[in-house]
Order: sequence, then structure tokens, then C-alpha cells
Amino acid sequence: PAPAAAAAKTYTVKAGDTVTAAAPYAYRKLALAYWRGGRAADAITTLETALRNGVTQSEVRIKLGQYLAQAGQADKAIALLAGEEGDDPDALIALGNAYQLADRPDDAIRTYKRLLEVDPSSGLAYENIGTSQRQMGDLAAAEACLRRALELDRTLAGAYTAQLQDFARNVLLKRPAPITIDDGLSAVRIAVAARQSLESGRPVEVADVA
Repeated sequence: PAPAAAAAKTYTVKAGDTVTAAAPYAYRKLALAYWRGGRAADAITTLETALRNGVTQSEVRIKLGQYLAQAGQADKAIALLAGEEGDDPDALIALGNAYQLADRPDDAIRTYKRLLEVDPSSGLAYENIGTSQRQMGDLAAAEACLRRALELDRTLAGAYTAQLQDFARNVLLKRPAPITIDDGLSAVRIAVAARQSLESGRPVEVADVA
């Protein structure tokens, strides 16, 4: 696309082949232009070139990890980020997300819990823990975490859409979803029983709901 091509001309000149004060910014801007233009491979190559050329800024490594994970190379992203994250919230989030995409929810939860040690008020950490717990089929724990995420940050609409995202991921990976149609029917039966009990003023067993 034209915008990416124009950015390439602008930022390649700035980045060059040597490390300057402007180089990390130029590499990131060029990679972002490629990414937004649908050229994921070029975006990844740009940031890999930056690291080879001696750029050491953590932002470049983190962004490369994010791009790799989103481009279906989660294992490579983990190899890049693991052991380098320290107490950097952005790095911990990127590593946790890579673990999620690699279908390693236990490692993802462990990483997000480290984020909570750094920032106990991180609604995003609770949201992602909840998403990983849902991925593992622990629905009760997932719900508790997602509720906590919303208490801390009302802007986290993803806490409600994570289930749809998980469904789509399961379809793409051709694996069974942890939440089945029976789970959905059970939730409906519970709601119907609650409504009948409210209207009748007497207990209603869920098992009696057709």
C-alpha cells in the first residue's frame, strides 16, 4: 500500500545501518507503517534488522514480540521475550499474550500474576488471567477475574468479548471449545428457574426446568 511505501522511504533513510538517537524511533515507525499496510513480514523483518544493527531499546524488542505472536509465530515471540521482561509491564503483557496464543495458559497466568506484583491495580492483568482460565475451562475462576478486571477498569470491554475471541481462536486452531452448548443450556435453565421461583414465590429446582 502507498502509505507503507511512503513511510519506507522516509524512515529507512533515518534508520540507516547504524545506531543513532533517532534509529529506534525510525525502525518502530517503519515497522508500524508496514504492519498497518498489511505487510506483517516486512514489519517483522524491520524490527529484526534493528536488533541485528545494535538497537537495544526494550520498546523495539517488545514490539517485535507482539508482531511475531500476532503473526502466528508465538513460540518465536516467547523465545525473544522470555527472560528479558524484568519488571516492565509492557514486556510482561507481551509475553503473557504470546503464551496465550501459543496455547500455554498456565505460563500466561504465571506471567500476568507477575504483572500484578508490579502493578496490583492492573485491570488488564486480571482480564488476561480470566481469559486464560476460561481457556483452561475454569469458568468460575475466570468469571471472578473478569469481574475484578471491570471493577478496576470499566473501559475493559474485552472482559465481555473474550469469550467470543476464545471461540474464534478455537475454530482457527480446530480444537474443542472449553465452553460447550451444554454450558449455555445450563445457564439458560438456571435463569429460567430463577424467574419461575421469583414469580411463584417458591423454590424451583434447575433439574425440573425442561
